[in-house]
Amino acid sequence: MKKKLLSILICMTIAVGMFPTMAYATVDGTEIENQQVITPEQPEATQIPTSYIVSCKNHDSVQMDLIKDTFTIGKVTDRDGSYVCPITIATNAYAEKYSTATNKKHTAVEENITYNMTWTGTEWKAPEMTQLPEIEVKCEKEVVPAAPEATQIPTSYIVSCKNHDSVQMDLIKDTFTIGKVTDRDGSYVCPITIATNAYAEKYSTATNKKHTAVEENITYNMTWTGTEWKAPEMTQLPEIEVKCKKEVVPAAPKANKLPMGYMVKCTKRSFFHKVFHKARFMHQLPKTVTIGKVEKKGNNYVCKISVSTKSYAKAYSKKFGKVHAAIKRKITYQMTWDGKQWKAPTYRNLPTILLK
Repeated sequence: MKKKLLSILICMTIAVGMFPTMAYATVDGTEIENQQVITPEQPEATQIPTSYIVSCKNHDSVQMDLIKDTFTIGKVTDRDGSYVCPITIATNAYAEKYSTATNKKHTAVEENITYNMTWTGTEWKAPEMTQLPEIEVKCEKEVVPAAPEATQIPTSYIVSCKNHDSVQMDLIKDTFTIGKVTDRDGSYVCPITIATNAYAEKYSTATNKKHTAVEENITYNMTWTGTEWKAPEMTQLPEIEVKCKKEVVPAAPKANKLPMGYMVKCTKRSFFHKVFHKARFMHQLPKTVTIGKVEKKGNNYVCKISVSTKSYAKAYSKKFGKVHAAIKRKITYQMTWDGKQWKAPTYRNLPTILLK
């Protein structure tokens, strides 16, 4: 058995010695034995260029960072004695990012760009930035969006006065106008105009003080994002400015603007008085009326009117041939200014001069 194993080993040694051996010549002509050449591993993701130029014929070029999951590292191959590795960049994500940067829809001209990294013998080397292929994009033909609907308009506005607190008010019906959609610096915008008078009136009621709007309108733009209309934030909307209106206090009413007369009635309830001493309407008697001072009550100007009853009792007594006396020395009522003229209570609501 030992002899048989020894014979096998001798045969294997002779067989190995029969294989040819390659040699390389050195600079001085001597030969060295060929060493085994090892194909390098693919480059790591961290060795790939991290910036690319995205360009459009109609807009400025933009330098963008490498986007995650957009690259593919290919297979290492020998090309003309050098090892190279193709790197492929998917372009769609860059076109979308460029669209956001320019606020204009773009699509990639090609689905991918590809370049080679080269093995130097010790490391992988990428092309210089200026030698990398650009990611070319093109403007996508856009359809001009329809103007925003009324339901998309901001529903609250700040109404402010220098002399009073600001008030947040809801959008008032029929006070807004939706303008025409236009392209402004690559973005679609639509002007919204708010008429301010109704808000000034509502503010006057809230503050119990007359106000007028500083401007007839305020205007702001809504912007098309590509999928929807976007309004400015509440803090960015223009305020509706109002100012206190200087009020002119009306003059007190003249005597000829007062009621023409008053009801005079005897309070005795006997049958005789009911039949013969009926209530009578008596015209206003001279020197019986005292017109008070005009005052502000709530939102209205009012004026107190006092009527002396003595003369009416005397006239009533003379009419019926029996002496009567007024129960109260005077009756009072209030005239109200409606903004244009003084208004008295209806005759039914005027106080009656009561006698006894």
